[in-house]
Amino acid sequence: VSVEGWIEGATANAPVVGGTNDESVVTIEYKAQDAEDSAYATTVPTEAGDYVIRASVAQSENYLAATATNSFAIISASQNVINLIDALGEVPAKADEGFEDYGTALSAARAAYEELGGDDKDLVGEDNLKTLKDAEAAYETVANSYEVKGLADIENVNITVDGEEWVSGNVYTGKVVTVTPDGGYEITNFVVATAADENLLTTISLKENPAQSAT
Repeated sequence: VSVEGWIEGATANAPVVGGTNDESVVTIEYKAQDAEDSAYATTVPTEAGDYVIRASVAQSENYLAATATNSFAIISASQNVINLIDALGEVPAKADEGFEDYGTALSAARAAYEELGGDDKDLVGEDNLKTLKDAEAAYETVANSYEVKGLADIENVNITVDGEEWVSGNVYTGKVVTVTPDGGYEITNFVVATAADENLLTTISLKENPAQSAT
């Protein structure tokens, strides 16, 4: 017998019993893990805690009686949020397959926290809440980052990022990229790829003309 634990207040999961047959009449009982066997009852527990489930089959004409037990837990809603936060870890790179899954897990942790009542939110604790907020900020930073690259061979143009000299290979977040052609040249094409392409500044085309800037 086995049963997957659940979150306090949610619908209890149904137990799974194996090794039975058409003659089997199975009785399912529960008790707190530290309680005596005399505490077994058919009532499904509802409060957070560690429990034991027992499946009993009475003796029949063709089969002997049998019992099986297993452990499970009901976790509080606040502990569920803590578990979701603990599972986050570091934000993957935007190009990694796990980046989108991380965003989903992050949203789930935030949603679970917001669903808590005031007392339960207090049980999550300031440290765990800070961890969640830091993860959200880190995720936002990675999601909004882009890299300026691929322009090392372009001549007659000056590239700055927020007024500072552009460094090939650096990743910049929330910055203004300015391209200024040298005297006698004009920008004819200035392309920043979409977010799906990681916001890469990929193309600059020039022609000879009076200098101008593009941002």
